[in-house]
Amino acid sequence: MNSPQTISKTVGVLGGMGPYATVMFMQNVMELTNAKKDWDHVRLIVDQHPHVPSRSRAVLYGETSPVPEMVSAIQKLGAYPVDAVVIPCNSACYWVPEIRKQVRVPVINMIEIAANEFCRKFSAKKVSILGGAVTHQKATYRLPLVNQGREYIEVPEVFQKEGIAFIERVKNGETGSKIESEFVSFVERAKKEIGFEGLILACTEFTAFKNANYTFPVLDSSDELARFVVEFAKQGRPVPFDTDGVQKFWEKRAEMLDGNQVGFLQSTMLTSDEKEANAKWERELNSFLDRIGSRLTAQDDILELGCGLGRWSRELAKHVKHIDALDSCAKFIEKARETSLQEGVRNVDFHVANIGEFRPSKKYDHTISIALLHYLSDEQFSNAVSVVRDAVKPGGYALFRESFGLEKRFELHGFYSSVLDSEYSAIYRTTDELAAELGPDFEKVIDELTLAATQSKPETGQKVVIFKRSGKSA
Repeated sequence: MNSPQTISKTVGVLGGMGPYATVMFMQNVMELTNAKKDWDHVRLIVDQHPHVPSRSRAVLYGETSPVPEMVSAIQKLGAYPVDAVVIPCNSACYWVPEIRKQVRVPVINMIEIAANEFCRKFSAKKVSILGGAVTHQKATYRLPLVNQGREYIEVPEVFQKEGIAFIERVKNGETGSKIESEFVSFVERAKKEIGFEGLILACTEFTAFKNANYTFPVLDSSDELARFVVEFAKQGRPVPFDTDGVQKFWEKRAEMLDGNQVGFLQSTMLTSDEKEANAKWERELNSFLDRIGSRLTAQDDILELGCGLGRWSRELAKHVKHIDALDSCAKFIEKARETSLQEGVRNVDFHVANIGEFRPSKKYDHTISIALLHYLSDEQFSNAVSVVRDAVKPGGYALFRESFGLEKRFELHGFYSSVLDSEYSAIYRTTDELAAELGPDFEKVIDELTLAATQSKPETGQKVVIFKRSGKSA
């Protein structure tokens, strides 16, 4: 009889680069799983694909790119479906940013995972990377390490060649105490001559030496990726979310508005042109007001999260006493204030505030969130919901008009939009996730689909969701 799991996600593995390395990675996953029965292990859907064009030859000699074959394989894994895909090959992960643009399933980058974990676990400032030709020549770990205050120490070619020789020996099936001892002697000598203080083993074949006795900090990238897979599948560890990228995306949209490259509504509604934005605005405005209008009074104070240019703030201001509206993009807030003055709107105060850090200083009759939640990391999402919990008076409403995952949570990471001509990341949570985060004091009173899924976006739809806080109005 199977034991039910609170969290049990399915992970796709694009392997075969190389085949032994993939088997070692899967063994790492199993060893790191606290499993008492077979069903306690992580469900893996593995494509052992050794025919992906050579990553090294693509870089060294300009031969066939591995990207098309990797994209095709990941799309098949995504359709299985899986909740995320990992590629236990550091060289292949050089192309992850390009791959993410083309697939609609989260692809975990082991380079990001390994660099982050090294910096979290060790204080060593001077860090070297031992890996294959792509990892070495493209210095794929340099930026992730430098961004976290570490110094990237390049491995000279003579030591790189020795490292490659160990990779080839493992690829050919050589394991055991003899080769492990030789490898330890090699890296100890490299440390002394190169001057690094810590080392990341950035080729999955090196996982054969993960348990060796080193005299300095050494981290195995395959082992760390395996640990991530276990924690993602069994404990709900989130896929790393590019919060900086999201902020830069909106700042770029603000600059495009300033430069007349996009229209006023188009800049935040993300349509192909201003005409489409105007038509969409009329539909959305009427749809939302039809559902919330009866809940608003002329005496209400409202807190609006993620107000952008304040188009909703100015409309809602006609129905309530006062609105505090906040957004993290300073240029949007500046434009919102300017536009409100021009239109004679005096009962809205606009604030520049990061939702990940903001705490309300008073209670409100209602909170409103429109097209915000899917641009937040899990940490930001939890904080936004805690703001709602802290801000809404007993008897008040938490009003949402957001895009949600319809069947389950759906994520995009670095996906390319032809309409926006830009990459973007988003997490479309379910309304059940939102309800669970809000907690038992909030009762869901409306959950209505207002914009159905499309053929190009079958996983998500726009909804109006309204929660009422228990208790009497203050």
